[in-house]
Amino acid sequence: MKKIYAFFLLAGLTVSAQSPTYSVTSIPHQMFDAATTVQYNNDDIYSGVISLPFSFQFYGVDYQNIVVSSNGYLSFNTNYANQYSEWNVNQAIPNTLFPFKNAILGVYHDLYNNTGAGNYLTGVTGVAPYRKFVIVFKNVPQFSCPNNLSYTEIVLYETTNLIDIQVHSKPLCAGWNSGKAILGVLDASGAQGTAAPGRNMGPWAAENEGWRFSTVSPSQPISYTVCNSAVTGPLFSTENLATGVLANATFFYSEIDAMSNTNPITQPNFFAEQLPLTLYALLNNGTPTVLTVNLSAIDCGTDTDNDAVDTADEDVNGDGNLANDDTDGDGIPNYMDDDDDGDLVLTNVELIALGGRTADYLDTDNDSIPDYLDIDDDGDGISSINEDYNNNGNLADDDLNTNGIPDYLDAAALGLDPLVAEAYGLTVYPNPVTNYVRFSTVRDLNVRAARIITLDGRVASASFQKVDATTYELGTSALASGTYLLLIESEGKTFARKIVK
Repeated sequence: MKKIYAFFLLAGLTVSAQSPTYSVTSIPHQMFDAATTVQYNNDDIYSGVISLPFSFQFYGVDYQNIVVSSNGYLSFNTNYANQYSEWNVNQAIPNTLFPFKNAILGVYHDLYNNTGAGNYLTGVTGVAPYRKFVIVFKNVPQFSCPNNLSYTEIVLYETTNLIDIQVHSKPLCAGWNSGKAILGVLDASGAQGTAAPGRNMGPWAAENEGWRFSTVSPSQPISYTVCNSAVTGPLFSTENLATGVLANATFFYSEIDAMSNTNPITQPNFFAEQLPLTLYALLNNGTPTVLTVNLSAIDCGTDTDNDAVDTADEDVNGDGNLANDDTDGDGIPNYMDDDDDGDLVLTNVELIALGGRTADYLDTDNDSIPDYLDIDDDGDGISSINEDYNNNGNLADDDLNTNGIPDYLDAAALGLDPLVAEAYGLTVYPNPVTNYVRFSTVRDLNVRAARIITLDGRVASASFQKVDATTYELGTSALASGTYLLLIESEGKTFARKIVK
């Protein structure tokens, strides 16, 4: 028998006159498939109008259509269709004088595909109401640098209205337009915009990185997702809905009735066959508040986030409600999140079922928390996300002791122990550095070795001297500007600190 879950979304009816802003966070790099070709008839031009498979909200406005620029971005302004598209990147965002607006720049730079070497594609993945619409700029040559192929993707999320930009490869074409490019979002006026760090107009190159843009709202929706395991009878009632935030609420079928407190719902039960259904809840908590309650049903035989975890297993706290399980606190319930612990390693990569039973998942540190839910996979006291020592968003290529095991899975990688470091009172200064860096402790570390290494593992300096009983110094005047690791080996422990020149 097919399982059915009901999804509840509670959101305030009051809409601020000010449109929402966007925050941006780094996410795991991943790649999506797309097969529908976007047609162009020239360089520096917009496509015709492309219909979205679902309504998408951008800066507080719902849209059903987009146009795609041949220069790596999309706009919700369909008046641009088949018109000239600007190529010259000469203004950072936000800017009301920006040459186009109401856009997702993923990535905006001058592309030139007149030879047909690259592809512009669209596609849909996932199952409603959590589908993803993907716009792919695949191996498109950059103008004046025909061998520099850009491969980027813009991903629009149904229901959550999240925006992901995946950069598989974006090499630098320094000889044209100074290599400038922008990765970000811009509203219809140009006055509001958000760019990823280090990705706003300046020359930059990147590969295998992901960015997520999400709206910043003072009040987050409250959700309930419950299971109908082939049982008969009501899924919900006005009684069991009136708990938590909705305690003592009165329910209505229309917003007008809720606001005027007339015609409340008198029948107590709601059944699966009534879904989708919208109710309105009136909270009498001193200041009457009306909340929208949207009920819909999803087939949990599908994996809505494609993370290979059975949907039933996403109810981590075991209370029957999938929507309040959000391990990494990013506002996305685990059953919709493909990186449940937010450590930049995708859930399906961290699973590795053991013993042939899907209920058994990899638990590197044997702490009874599977790696896909564990923010510290190897139990070394350092969050896995902080073991990305080369800062490239990929934990798999950090192996500072070169034993073939990524540091985030290797508790002995550097012997890093924050409690021990704290006990020794380890301090590193100055930071940023100029001509030297010193480290000291409250008692002698008996340092055996100290060295500065680059983020790709090359030794930049290995000469150190003892200044006094508890202080050591390394010269840094010869270092180029950048970020390094200071590694200190002592008493069977190795301490690591990032330093900046």
